[in-house]
Amino acid sequence: MQTEVAEAFEPGQPGERTPRGAIAAQRERAPAAAATAICAAALAPNLLATIVTAQVQEHEAAVGSWQAQWHALPALSLVASGALAAIADVAQGLEVDAERMRSNIENTQGLIMAEAVWMALCAKLNREAARKLVEEASRKAIAEQRHLSAVLAEDPRVTAHMSSGELARVFELMSYQGVAQTLIERTVGALQARGLKRP
Repeated sequence: MQTEVAEAFEPGQPGERTPRGAIAAQRERAPAAAATAICAAALAPNLLATIVTAQVQEHEAAVGSWQAQWHALPALSLVASGALAAIADVAQGLEVDAERMRSNIENTQGLIMAEAVWMALCAKLNREAARKLVEEASRKAIAEQRHLSAVLAEDPRVTAHMSSGELARVFELMSYQGVAQTLIERTVGALQARGLKRP
């Protein structure tokens, strides 16, 4: 929700929701639920540490150690349940700006796909040669403020092993999701099988 990123927005309170297209108005909303979850995550480790530390006792039911758990355990339960409730609220009404996501990725001038290029070149060259080639091209792309694919397309070490079509496929963002889409479909399918509907 930060202005510099502005890719996803947690749902507003009733009566506060803005039209999906009103991105400027959405940016003015404070991420209250996310803040709740993050604050809880900051508190939880110390509470857990108290519980673990209090397990060390010189005798059975020693005085002053395990009694510390009486305060820490309920507090840990509260922050954990609060974080879970906040994240559930966010997940059920999350608003995603896909165009902004793509724009942010494109601002990298293809450098975000450097690893994908390296892996594709590893199949043609040895790993070290491919790494050096991609590093050199990346530095050149940054120095000249050009897209990484354009720099690579001019490099004979690349064109000797990859056609322009192969290089273009490597830079296709949707081809670099791994099994993410499969996992999403599996999760959604499991929820639908239980009778839960997507918000």
